[in-house]
Amino acid sequence: MDVTARSVSELGVDLARFDPRTRVREAVAANQEIPVTVRRTHRVSLRLSSVLLFIFFMGGVLLLVLSHAQISALSASNSRLTKEMTEAVREQAVLTAALESRITLDEISEIAIRDLGFVKLDRRQITYIDMSGEEKAELYGKVSLKSKITNNISGIFK
Repeated sequence: MDVTARSVSELGVDLARFDPRTRVREAVAANQEIPVTVRRTHRVSLRLSSVLLFIFFMGGVLLLVLSHAQISALSASNSRLTKEMTEAVREQAVLTAALESRITLDEISEIAIRDLGFVKLDRRQITYIDMSGEEKAELYGKVSLKSKITNNISGIFK
């Protein structure tokens, strides 16, 4: 096909008749009324309720994600604290055992005599009283009535 300048200009003239701007110019030049057609463009109109609904939905999703993140962080903290508590209980058991094995009855007796001024009694200073009978007391061992305390005790049970 051979395209010449004449065929291009004819094509331009043919296409020009479909151009609304050309018809408007011709009508203005001829002082004619211009037929106006209003075209509605199809835009997506967002209503305020749609926007608010979307914002509300996204806020709910955000709160859900944040609550899951907080639950996850608290769960990790809980497991860490449980582990620390278990270690502390073990350490307490070890320290208690070490403390109990450190102090013996001999050490307590020594501290009582040395620091507190207690006096260890010998066998002749010890008196046993049997209180299992009927309102009478039996004294075992040698009792010297020289002592004021033993006189008072023996006076109570006579």
